[in-house]
Amino acid sequence: MRLRLAALAPFAPLLLLTAACLLIREQYPFSNFPMYSSFGRSTYYVYLTNGADEPLRSQELVGMTTPTLKKVYDGEMRREAKLLRTPRRKLTPEQKRAVGERLLARLKTTVPAVEAGAAFPETLRLHHVEIELIGGRIEKKPSLIAEVR
Repeated sequence: MRLRLAALAPFAPLLLLTAACLLIREQYPFSNFPMYSSFGRSTYYVYLTNGADEPLRSQELVGMTTPTLKKVYDGEMRREAKLLRTPRRKLTPEQKRAVGERLLARLKTTVPAVEAGAAFPETLRLHHVEIELIGGRIEKKPSLIAEVR
């Protein structure tokens, strides 16, 4: 019997984790993990800069992380595309700029930095960086979406 228990000792942490996950069930972060069968050929991210194109810490400035900023921007783009009855990818640069300007204007009025008394940059810019897999290489295509003063 001792031999059998000794053989199971290296698996004790795994067994405890399995038992814990079964007891906790569908409770984030134990089972709500994203699963992907494949990845798309492209994605993007957005970020904020000041008038000199120096990246800004969005968490400190507007109270949201860069991934959250992307989700908010994406939601605004979806709403605009639905309103115009066109696919998001078919939005013109002018339409994207209008969405970006509305988002930046909204961010400037609801900012933790202003509440904390921090200096908000005179110019706030929203950048979009498209990332694509082309010929086995990752390529970035940056573009300026919008700017507000």
